[in-house]
Amino acid sequence: MGDRSKIPVKIHSRDRRDRSPQDGYLEVVSWSKPERVRNAVRSFGMWIGIAFGCALIPFWHFLLVPVAVMLAFTVALKKLEEQSSVQNGTGLCPECKAPLKIEGGTIKQRTLETCARCFHSLEIKTQTED
Repeated sequence: MGDRSKIPVKIHSRDRRDRSPQDGYLEVVSWSKPERVRNAVRSFGMWIGIAFGCALIPFWHFLLVPVAVMLAFTVALKKLEEQSSVQNGTGLCPECKAPLKIEGGTIKQRTLETCARCFHSLEIKTQTED
């Protein structure tokens, strides 16, 4: 599901700018239009199912059902617009040289992370940016 590719990144220290940046990569999944529609329909159906399940809860269904229906539309539209997503990534911390695991999310030219070992603030830049 989706085309996977690796994007090279540079990992910079935000605390100490004199450190040389380290290389890393992000694993990115890109979806075609039919796959995006399938993801949107799947998430819409899941939230509508949750709304029907919430209808069985006494009193709270007055709040939970409308919220679940609104979430169904919001999440489905977001899934329909989402063309690609970062699944994971790896690299080395410029400070302590420990392996750095980059969590998934949206693709940005600059992303902030924290090293799990030395707790330094890191900035991850895609290679396309100068």
